[in-house]
Amino acid sequence: EQSGKGEQGFSVTVEDRVSGELSTLKAAAVVSATGAWADRFSGAEARVRPLRGSHLFIDPAALPVNDCLTVMHPDDGRPVFVFPWEGVTCVGTTDLDHPQDMDIEAAASDREVVYLLKLINTQFPGRNVTRDHIYSTIAGVRPVIASGKGVDPSKERRDHAVWGENGIVTVSGGKLTTFRLIALDALLATGLIDAKEHRRSQKSKARGFE
Repeated sequence: EQSGKGEQGFSVTVEDRVSGELSTLKAAAVVSATGAWADRFSGAEARVRPLRGSHLFIDPAALPVNDCLTVMHPDDGRPVFVFPWEGVTCVGTTDLDHPQDMDIEAAASDREVVYLLKLINTQFPGRNVTRDHIYSTIAGVRPVIASGKGVDPSKERRDHAVWGENGIVTVSGGKLTTFRLIALDALLATGLIDAKEHRRSQKSKARGFE
């Protein structure tokens, strides 16, 4: 909750669910970097399009690979990675809308398993990989900023966005490779750096913050 009148910044009361102890945390600014949950906490119009990506972990005897490969799916031309990982072969990823409850752990759907098996058996003819060769699956949800154009999930841009509502700055979207730019945009939005420092820091990618 926002702090009372006359105070600067924000405060929130939190409860230790084990001991029951209450504590008050204070901050001059609040950045909500909650990924695919961003819309729940932003207090603004929904902007995130949750997209699920899933991988299969395959018996390496059925699909032996020694290098990281990028192969194209025969149905839609999407690039999919096939690579050795921790003694098994990993195949993925998919790119589908995830309308399910975000509080329930994401899981690979039957549709995704079929999709990835088709890729394997098309690009590696003669291997005859089946569900019996799948050790396990893994799935995650990407916080992609929706274009609002109803485009195919794979055609959504992976740009990040920073927006504010009631003094809370929300940041979502982007990729691991753009984390520095995301952080700078969030700092600018909170007023912790000014436009000059924002520009300077963008040009000094090799250096840390001073």
